[in-house]
Amino acid sequence: MQVASQKGQIIYHITKDNYSQILPQLKLSSHVMSDIRDAISAGREVTAHERNISVKGWTGLGYVILVPTTGAGAYLIDGGANGGLAFAVGAALGSLLALIVLPMAPVSVGVAVLFTPYILFAIAAITVLLYLFWDTIKDNEFARSCFLLGLGFGFGIRLGLGQLTLTMRSLIQFVAGTGVAFGAGWFTGVDKCLK
Repeated sequence: MQVASQKGQIIYHITKDNYSQILPQLKLSSHVMSDIRDAISAGREVTAHERNISVKGWTGLGYVILVPTTGAGAYLIDGGANGGLAFAVGAALGSLLALIVLPMAPVSVGVAVLFTPYILFAIAAITVLLYLFWDTIKDNEFARSCFLLGLGFGFGIRLGLGQLTLTMRSLIQFVAGTGVAFGAGWFTGVDKCLK
Protein backbone atom coordinates (compact mmCIF):
# COMPACT_ATOMS: atom_id res chain seq x y z
CA MET A 1 0.00 0.00 0.00
CA GLN A 2 2.96 2.25 0.56
CA VAL A 3 3.96 1.92 -3.10
CA ALA A 4 0.38 2.64 -4.22
CA SER A 5 0.34 5.74 -2.03
CA GLN A 6 3.70 6.88 -3.42
CA LYS A 7 2.26 6.48 -6.94
CA GLY A 8 -0.59 8.82 -6.06
CA GLN A 9 -3.30 6.25 -5.50
CA ILE A 10 -6.00 6.80 -2.91
CA ILE A 11 -5.96 4.33 -0.03
CA TYR A 12 -9.53 3.56 1.01
CA HIS A 13 -10.77 2.43 4.42
CA ILE A 14 -13.96 0.62 3.45
CA THR A 15 -16.73 0.00 6.00
CA LYS A 16 -20.41 -0.97 5.85
CA ASP A 17 -21.22 2.75 6.02
CA ASN A 18 -19.21 3.83 2.96
CA TYR A 19 -18.70 0.77 0.76
CA SER A 20 -21.52 1.62 -1.68
CA GLN A 21 -19.77 4.92 -2.51
CA ILE A 22 -16.23 3.49 -2.66
CA LEU A 23 -16.66 0.20 -4.55
CA PRO A 24 -17.57 1.89 -7.89
CA GLN A 25 -14.28 3.83 -7.72
CA LEU A 26 -12.12 0.69 -7.42
CA LYS A 27 -10.59 -0.89 -10.51
CA LEU A 28 -9.85 -4.36 -9.13
CA SER A 29 -10.36 -7.95 -10.25
CA SER A 30 -13.79 -9.47 -9.78
CA HIS A 31 -12.24 -11.87 -7.25
CA VAL A 32 -10.99 -9.03 -5.04
CA MET A 33 -14.23 -7.08 -5.41
CA SER A 34 -16.17 -10.17 -4.34
CA ASP A 35 -13.77 -10.70 -1.43
CA ILE A 36 -14.31 -7.09 -0.30
CA ARG A 37 -18.11 -7.40 -0.56
CA ASP A 38 -18.05 -10.65 1.43
CA ALA A 39 -15.86 -9.10 4.12
CA ILE A 40 -18.10 -6.04 4.48
CA SER A 41 -21.20 -8.27 4.62
CA ALA A 42 -19.55 -10.21 7.46
CA GLY A 43 -19.01 -7.00 9.47
CA ARG A 44 -15.34 -6.57 8.65
CA GLU A 45 -13.49 -3.50 7.37
CA VAL A 46 -11.17 -3.40 4.38
CA THR A 47 -8.21 -1.19 3.52
CA ALA A 48 -7.32 -1.23 -0.19
CA HIS A 49 -5.87 0.99 -2.88
CA GLU A 50 -7.82 1.92 -6.00
CA ARG A 51 -6.06 -0.17 -8.68
CA ASN A 52 -3.19 -2.58 -9.31
CA ILE A 53 0.42 -1.49 -8.98
CA SER A 54 3.57 -2.81 -10.68
CA VAL A 55 6.73 -3.46 -8.69
CA LYS A 56 9.80 -5.22 -10.16
CA GLY A 57 7.83 -7.19 -12.74
CA TRP A 58 4.94 -8.06 -10.39
CA THR A 59 1.53 -6.50 -10.95
CA GLY A 60 -1.17 -6.77 -8.35
CA LEU A 61 -2.80 -5.42 -5.24
CA GLY A 62 -2.33 -5.69 -1.52
CA TYR A 63 -5.30 -5.27 0.79
CA VAL A 64 -6.20 -5.81 4.43
CA ILE A 65 -9.39 -7.25 5.91
CA LEU A 66 -9.87 -6.45 9.62
CA VAL A 67 -12.34 -7.49 12.30
CA PRO A 68 -12.98 -4.09 13.97
CA THR A 69 -13.96 -5.53 17.35
CA THR A 70 -10.78 -7.57 17.83
CA GLY A 71 -8.23 -6.04 15.48
CA ALA A 72 -7.56 -9.46 13.95
CA GLY A 73 -7.00 -9.34 10.24
CA ALA A 74 -5.80 -10.87 7.03
CA TYR A 75 -3.19 -9.28 4.81
CA LEU A 76 -3.88 -10.41 1.26
CA ILE A 77 -2.13 -10.15 -2.10
CA ASP A 78 -3.80 -10.49 -5.49
CA GLY A 79 -2.13 -10.66 -8.88
CA GLY A 80 0.38 -13.43 -9.32
CA ALA A 81 1.10 -14.50 -5.79
CA ASN A 82 -0.84 -17.63 -6.64
CA GLY A 83 1.28 -18.54 -9.67
CA GLY A 84 3.04 -21.34 -7.79
CA LEU A 85 -0.28 -22.85 -6.75
CA ALA A 86 -1.68 -22.55 -10.27
CA PHE A 87 1.43 -24.25 -11.68
CA ALA A 88 1.23 -27.06 -9.08
CA VAL A 89 -2.46 -27.71 -9.72
CA GLY A 90 -1.86 -27.71 -13.47
CA ALA A 91 1.08 -30.11 -13.12
CA ALA A 92 -0.96 -32.47 -10.94
CA LEU A 93 -3.94 -32.48 -13.30
CA GLY A 94 -1.70 -32.85 -16.37
CA SER A 95 0.05 -35.79 -14.77
CA LEU A 96 -3.28 -37.42 -13.85
CA LEU A 97 -4.61 -36.93 -17.35
CA ALA A 98 -1.51 -38.51 -18.87
CA LEU A 99 -1.63 -41.35 -16.33
CA ILE A 100 -5.16 -42.21 -17.45
CA VAL A 101 -4.90 -41.64 -21.20
CA LEU A 102 -1.38 -42.75 -22.17
CA PRO A 103 -1.48 -46.36 -20.90
CA MET A 104 -4.48 -47.02 -23.15
CA ALA A 105 -2.58 -46.25 -26.36
CA PRO A 106 -1.00 -49.71 -26.88
CA VAL A 107 -4.00 -51.66 -25.49
CA SER A 108 -6.16 -53.81 -27.75
CA VAL A 109 -9.67 -52.67 -28.66
CA GLY A 110 -11.30 -55.39 -26.53
CA VAL A 111 -9.44 -54.34 -23.39
CA ALA A 112 -10.09 -50.67 -24.11
CA VAL A 113 -13.84 -51.33 -24.41
CA LEU A 114 -13.80 -53.16 -21.08
CA PHE A 115 -12.25 -50.16 -19.28
CA THR A 116 -14.02 -47.41 -21.25
CA PRO A 117 -16.58 -46.51 -18.52
CA TYR A 118 -13.84 -46.10 -15.93
CA ILE A 119 -11.65 -44.09 -18.25
CA LEU A 120 -14.53 -41.83 -19.26
CA PHE A 121 -15.45 -41.27 -15.61
CA ALA A 122 -11.85 -40.38 -14.74
CA ILE A 123 -11.55 -38.02 -17.71
CA ALA A 124 -14.88 -36.38 -16.80
CA ALA A 125 -13.74 -35.93 -13.18
CA ILE A 126 -10.46 -34.34 -14.29
CA THR A 127 -12.35 -32.11 -16.75
CA VAL A 128 -14.60 -30.89 -13.93
CA LEU A 129 -11.54 -30.18 -11.76
CA LEU A 130 -9.90 -28.34 -14.65
CA TYR A 131 -13.01 -26.21 -15.16
CA LEU A 132 -13.47 -25.43 -11.46
CA PHE A 133 -9.87 -24.35 -11.01
CA TRP A 134 -9.86 -22.39 -14.29
CA ASP A 135 -12.99 -20.56 -13.14
CA THR A 136 -11.23 -19.42 -9.95
CA ILE A 137 -8.30 -17.95 -11.88
CA LYS A 138 -10.13 -16.63 -14.95
CA ASP A 139 -9.46 -12.99 -14.03
CA ASN A 140 -5.75 -13.52 -13.39
CA GLU A 141 -3.80 -13.82 -16.65
CA PHE A 142 -0.56 -14.67 -14.85
CA ALA A 143 -2.17 -17.51 -12.87
CA ARG A 144 -3.82 -18.84 -16.05
CA SER A 145 -0.45 -18.90 -17.81
CA CYS A 146 1.16 -20.71 -14.88
CA PHE A 147 -1.71 -23.21 -14.76
CA LEU A 148 -1.41 -24.03 -18.48
CA LEU A 149 2.35 -24.28 -18.15
CA GLY A 150 1.92 -26.68 -15.22
CA LEU A 151 -0.62 -28.73 -17.17
CA GLY A 152 1.82 -29.23 -20.04
CA PHE A 153 4.70 -29.81 -17.65
CA GLY A 154 2.80 -32.48 -15.69
CA PHE A 155 1.69 -34.21 -18.88
CA GLY A 156 5.25 -34.16 -20.27
CA ILE A 157 6.81 -35.49 -17.06
CA ARG A 158 4.25 -38.30 -16.86
CA LEU A 159 4.89 -39.10 -20.53
CA GLY A 160 8.59 -39.37 -19.73
CA LEU A 161 8.05 -41.43 -16.56
CA GLY A 162 5.62 -43.70 -18.38
CA GLN A 163 8.49 -44.91 -20.53
CA LEU A 164 10.58 -46.31 -17.68
CA THR A 165 11.54 -49.72 -18.98
CA LEU A 166 14.97 -51.09 -19.70
CA THR A 167 15.20 -50.61 -23.45
CA MET A 168 17.25 -47.99 -25.22
CA ARG A 169 14.13 -46.76 -27.05
CA SER A 170 12.31 -46.27 -23.74
CA LEU A 171 15.30 -44.44 -22.29
CA ILE A 172 15.34 -42.07 -25.26
CA GLN A 173 11.57 -41.48 -24.93
CA PHE A 174 11.96 -40.83 -21.20
CA VAL A 175 14.75 -38.31 -21.76
CA ALA A 176 12.82 -36.65 -24.59
CA GLY A 177 9.54 -36.41 -22.63
CA THR A 178 11.23 -35.09 -19.52
CA GLY A 179 13.43 -32.75 -21.55
CA VAL A 180 10.44 -31.32 -23.39
CA ALA A 181 8.67 -30.71 -20.07
CA PHE A 182 11.66 -29.02 -18.44
CA GLY A 183 12.58 -27.12 -21.60
CA ALA A 184 9.06 -25.82 -22.06
CA GLY A 185 8.96 -24.79 -18.44
CA TRP A 186 12.26 -22.97 -18.60
CA PHE A 187 11.62 -21.11 -21.85
CA THR A 188 8.04 -20.14 -21.02
CA GLY A 189 8.79 -18.71 -17.62
CA VAL A 190 8.18 -21.37 -14.99
CA ASP A 191 10.66 -19.48 -12.82
CA LYS A 192 8.22 -16.55 -12.65
CA CYS A 193 5.37 -18.86 -11.62
CA LEU A 194 7.36 -20.33 -8.76
CA LYS A 195 8.55 -17.04 -7.24
